[in-house]
Amino acid sequence: MRVRIIRAQWPVGQGCFSTGAIETAGGTIHYVYDCGARNVSNLEPIVAAYARRVPQVDALFVSHLDGDHVDGLDTLLARLDVRTVYLPYLSTSQRLMALAEAEAEDRRLTASLVQAQFEPAAWFGSRGVGRVVFVRNGNDPDLFSERPPERPDPEPRGEGRGPCLIEKGRTRPVTQGAAGQAEVLEMEVNAHIAVVLGGAPLNWILKPFVPRVSDDRVRQFEKKILAALGVPPGTAIDLEALKILLKTPDGRTKLRRCYEAILTDGSGKKHNAVSMSLYSGPETKTDAWKVRARMENHWGWEMITDTESPGWIGTGDAKLKSTQPRAKWRSFYRRELALTRTLLLPHHGSKANFHSDLLRAPLRICIAAADEREEGYRHPSPEVVEAIDEADLRLVHVTKRLESRFRETITKI
Repeated sequence: MRVRIIRAQWPVGQGCFSTGAIETAGGTIHYVYDCGARNVSNLEPIVAAYARRVPQVDALFVSHLDGDHVDGLDTLLARLDVRTVYLPYLSTSQRLMALAEAEAEDRRLTASLVQAQFEPAAWFGSRGVGRVVFVRNGNDPDLFSERPPERPDPEPRGEGRGPCLIEKGRTRPVTQGAAGQAEVLEMEVNAHIAVVLGGAPLNWILKPFVPRVSDDRVRQFEKKILAALGVPPGTAIDLEALKILLKTPDGRTKLRRCYEAILTDGSGKKHNAVSMSLYSGPETKTDAWKVRARMENHWGWEMITDTESPGWIGTGDAKLKSTQPRAKWRSFYRRELALTRTLLLPHHGSKANFHSDLLRAPLRICIAAADEREEGYRHPSPEVVEAIDEADLRLVHVTKRLESRFRETITKI
């Protein structure tokens, strides 16, 4: 059976736009991991170029919702139909924390970001998305040991006997779709999305992971928000009261101060505490693959490898420098890491999110999606570059320059 996977890291500067195409004789599945950039003018022509060659996106995975991502998603969804969007599950307080962080860090709290966080069915549905799936977080190490019992396979989201995506594991409906409203579902821990052709799996999966946020931190924030709203502790947060609060400068200042008050735990600011990772690769080591990796620059750099481990993991802004979060991440992906050759470094290759423990075999390539230093950014960090060099791995730095686009073509042998 002919199967070819094409992965691309697109040059959007300080941001991320990763795409994948799973090609079969019966058709092609298109998926995207993150679509955002600090400077949306870098992103717009790239998304336009992508949209000209892709009819629709079957699955869009968003590591976290912030101002950059909402602007980027607006750009993407204006040009392409997206069947399903996968987002990390957040409680009401966690969503509010994300908004508070946006306001505290660079005053990027917008009405669009507020609606995307609190009314995702309407925000995504009005932009043509059919389904929004919230991926639950891992809150117990025991959940990593075995996959949960699976419900009967849902109807494949595809036509005829062409390739389609099927969610394996437990999902439950939250709200039904309607005119201008996306259907909303929740996906349980350790579920994944299988690529299926003619009813048979292709040994290629898409598997997201969402870390757990500190309960203590969330509870502290809840108390401060309730105090700002003038209601007793333990009261359920009223969304309408929140919307009113967020529409005033004084209210946004209160929100920002609530967030800043909980950043005194000795670890400094925790940038993007919840960020969803994604594995794309084989489920088992039963096939042989040929991987051709190349950068589209004037040096013509290219790497061709025969391997049983052609997988890829995107890490968003995952806090993988810290021991406990990294251990849970590695535990969740323990099978997949043995099949992974390409790692999209967390937070543009920042040393604050990185540990050399990530650089284990069979890894061969690390990608840093970051603007150049002359643009004022410091990514990838020199310490990260040095660690990758010492591990004898290839570092790929994708900037806003068109010739920095990175592409991998994986073909089943």
